[in-house]
Amino acid sequence: MQISVIIPVYNIDIEDLRRCVLSILHQTYSDFEIIIVDDGSSLPIADNINELQKLDSRIKVMHKNNEGVSAARNFGVSQSSGNYVMFADGDDCLTPWALEQGIHALEISDSDIAIGRILQTENVIHNNCQKSDDIHPIVISSQEDRVKFEQHIYLKNVDNWGRNKNGWMFNLEGCWSRLMKKSVAAEIPFMNGITIAEDTIWSVDLIRNYKCFKICLVDDLWYYYIQNDKSVLHKFSPNLGEAISRAIGILNPLYENCDEKLYNAYIQWVLSKLKQIITRGYINEECKLTYSEKKCAFGSLIKNDPWKKALVPRKCVKLVFRVKMLLYRANIMLPMFMIIKRMRGI
Repeated sequence: MQISVIIPVYNIDIEDLRRCVLSILHQTYSDFEIIIVDDGSSLPIADNINELQKLDSRIKVMHKNNEGVSAARNFGVSQSSGNYVMFADGDDCLTPWALEQGIHALEISDSDIAIGRILQTENVIHNNCQKSDDIHPIVISSQEDRVKFEQHIYLKNVDNWGRNKNGWMFNLEGCWSRLMKKSVAAEIPFMNGITIAEDTIWSVDLIRNYKCFKICLVDDLWYYYIQNDKSVLHKFSPNLGEAISRAIGILNPLYENCDEKLYNAYIQWVLSKLKQIITRGYINEECKLTYSEKKCAFGSLIKNDPWKKALVPRKCVKLVFRVKMLLYRANIMLPMFMIIKRMRGI
């Protein structure tokens, strides 16, 4: 077995998962297995997931107690038979040539990890992209490349790695659209207990071990990152602040003495996570707290570690970030976002 495609799922819409699985079964490369790791879904959904095994003998469904997506991915790696692994989310899709092109890129560049572009879209059916027949993998080899790679994890727009004219981008923060040797996936596991930004931590860990692993980028579309009303990024998450706080606590020490550009990239990402906490948590329509309760809860959050450390700027931080950090520390951003939302709704 050459490739194991690992799909962690939890109470997923079965039609979304079926679409994902079919996109893998329709690959131009056939030597693969699909490992669906059910992370403790309710019984009716778990039964429907089992039914997908009837589609093809290469599909394996494994059930485990709910421990989060990190543990599910690590479990999938431990149970895989392939020499290479790729991760996919159950509501996303692969392009038909992703696996074939990934194997080819690894071979011609002698790399351990190949990364293709993704397209953030609402509906994969309406995309008519074509496979590139002549690929030239970009090998991440120098210290300068490594720093650019890490900056792009947070900024998504470094050099020409951001969105191209077709909207495709290298999302170096996510774990999808990567084909890697199983030995790499086993050596750099996801951190158990981290449910938000777990792939950010994993990607940083990966690039900081770049001397051990050879990485190449393939300038072609491999992965459809489906965004719709059912997507996780649009769902109400009452525990989001606590979950992201754990990730920030792990990442903060890595950037205390880094260079100016990398530090500002990290701070921009930190500020985006605070915005996410407010929009997906406190001012989401499903949040039932009163205004006073929201402001008090968010104020308590940012006064505690790790936010207290993250929101104290170094001298090199950009002025716009410095102002935002001040507004967050003063607990002014929550009411500002509430006013903006109300004005847009008028």
